Amino acid sequence: MSLTPVTPVTPVTSITSVTSVIPDLNHMSCETNSTSPGVALAKKYAPRTFEEVRGQREAVRLLRQLALRGKRARNLLFAGAFGSGKSTLARLTHMSLNCRHLTPEGSPCGVCDCCRDPRTFGYFEYDVPLRGGSSEEVGPWVQAVNSAPADHHARTLFFDEAHALEASAVDVLLTAIDRGSDRVSFCFATTEPDALKLPLHSRLIRLDVNALALAEAVQFMEEIAQREGIPYSIAALKTLCTIKQGHPRDLLIGLEHVASLGPVTIENVKSAFGLEPLSCLVEYFFALADADVRGQLLALERWQDDMKAKVQSIYSYLASLYYRDLRGRDVIIDPVVDSFEDGRATVIEKFRLRLGLEGRRELIPYWDKLISHWAGRELRTDPERWLSLASFGELAGNGLKHCRTQDEHRSAIITDGSVPSRVVRPCGASEIVNGEGSRTPNGINFLEPADVRKVMNLASFLIQHYDVLINAGLTVRPGPAAKSDSDGMGALKAFCWDLGQRAPRAHEVVDVIAVFDRDEDGLLAHVAVRVPAIPDWAGELNQWCNDWQHERFGPVTFDLSSSGADPVRFHWDQIRNLCAGLAIHDLLDKLGVPRRGRRPSGPVPTAPTWFSERLSDDAVAQACQLEMAPLSAFDDEAWDWIGKGWETKEHVDRVKTIAKRQQDVEELRRIWHADLCEQDRRLNALVAEWRVAPQNRRRRWHGWWVNR
Repeated sequence: MSLTPVTPVTPVTSITSVTSVIPDLNHMSCETNSTSPGVALAKKYAPRTFEEVRGQREAVRLLRQLALRGKRARNLLFAGAFGSGKSTLARLTHMSLNCRHLTPEGSPCGVCDCCRDPRTFGYFEYDVPLRGGSSEEVGPWVQAVNSAPADHHARTLFFDEAHALEASAVDVLLTAIDRGSDRVSFCFATTEPDALKLPLHSRLIRLDVNALALAEAVQFMEEIAQREGIPYSIAALKTLCTIKQGHPRDLLIGLEHVASLGPVTIENVKSAFGLEPLSCLVEYFFALADADVRGQLLALERWQDDMKAKVQSIYSYLASLYYRDLRGRDVIIDPVVDSFEDGRATVIEKFRLRLGLEGRRELIPYWDKLISHWAGRELRTDPERWLSLASFGELAGNGLKHCRTQDEHRSAIITDGSVPSRVVRPCGASEIVNGEGSRTPNGINFLEPADVRKVMNLASFLIQHYDVLINAGLTVRPGPAAKSDSDGMGALKAFCWDLGQRAPRAHEVVDVIAVFDRDEDGLLAHVAVRVPAIPDWAGELNQWCNDWQHERFGPVTFDLSSSGADPVRFHWDQIRNLCAGLAIHDLLDKLGVPRRGRRPSGPVPTAPTWFSERLSDDAVAQACQLEMAPLSAFDDEAWDWIGKGWETKEHVDRVKTIAKRQQDVEELRRIWHADLCEQDRRLNALVAEWRVAPQNRRRRWHGWWVNR
């Protein structure tokens, strides 16, 4: 079978974020590709040159540059999961520093003595968990090998699983690094970079080695299978890659394991990795969808796992169906559960038919209710787990029939992006601006229509009440000091908070609306800003962003745009850009979000929206006292009025109405100051007169509701 040439992988954009190390089969050396029997695939296809590494061009570029700059050794940290390629990168770096025939691009040749056997040319490995992480164990080893080599150019001391180093050993290493030669490289690999002691971490160049995307992992496995003559099905390879989570060494070991049973088929993958109990899981969900209590019990009885594992698998499968099948998101909940494709569509279809729904997306509010059953439950004993499963079965069988009535408003928003029309009914400020998209118990959140509703309504309220317009837009990313999602979100929120509190001048109010998102390069924030119109405000804002740095999370990177000749248009262009990650295109069409500006939205660990102080729920409620709820073209589905600037005219009438009502209240209190009971009665009567839909207040301009 001929091997299709490998399509080059798109390079990552940051040298601190690299894809897992996998061999490029188009450049694999003849020795590595030897088909001699008995050679494990993981060893056989381990890269021996930088050309053989695929999926992390920026990392290779950096390591090549280090080799070309006088072959000076550097101290490196490789962070990533087991089997992702950390040791391979460290070994290749050492080879590039000692290769006798280094290529002009800085890659080891792969055939000289050092490239064939790096360990005989100064490459020393120390497995911390195996050999010990104390100073008594690490110190003598470092002292024995930490010297400039005489018969080759550079020496590498490689510490695997470095997070297991004790504090005393870190002190020894810090001294060795600080006093070391530029011909000795200290390299560290870890699966837990945040556990590494900070003084050591700060002395290293960090490279994050990430898992392969599912599509790339499947392509890799398919090429290896073709090269090795292993029969396979794409579905089986996809299942294997999902189980192994895209880590190349694990993928190769897994492929070899399954191939030892015969062709790589779904059945052999199930057998190799013990997936047979998942058939009982799917059988349980079939019975759940049919409201068949007896069938649920039979499936649980045939299921050979303990009760704790059963409950965990049920919740994982429920969440996996929610994200992957209902929302179409490629989110890994549980690699084993996610890999099991059999019956997923049938489960969804059974629920849809029983509930009388037209499409699978209409199941989302029902699934929210099923997921919420498990949120916050701590089930410590088997009886508790049995009772919880019984109530879960009752909920799935009989507790969903009223779900659509109870969640009618939310369901309409989620399924088609529309909201129930409310043209002339009374409402409060909280109804206009409150509400966020559904938040999941495992902290994976996407931009939802309810989030977009809040962003649009607050952007309109900003003009109606304060008569100000967004005049700057920022795209902000965490800097290299943010080592995790938690750090990244901390940096973005700290930046937004400080921006709203202190930029560009401490005595001025700055309004901020931010949407957090994730793309292929990681977490980021799209930020719309209203900066006071002071001289050179754009320059001051740019300088403030450049100077901003958090004591823990470090600086951020940003792109800044500012308003031009049409301030109203710029305001709404920035707000539409905040909403461009919503997955419901019908709603984006109604809002006028350009198709070319839309983008896929990734999951974030917190609520995806953030608002500065004047736009908080409490501040808006305070501004809307005396029954002064703002207008909402969004809620009234007056799509043609969004972005037309009517809020400026509304501001004039709003200010006058608020002043008149405050005057009426003060006058009433003055007249009845001696009779508090009568004062309260008359105040309540006055407020009752004002309690009408905001469209029914007196104003000098005519809105969308006049001719409806």
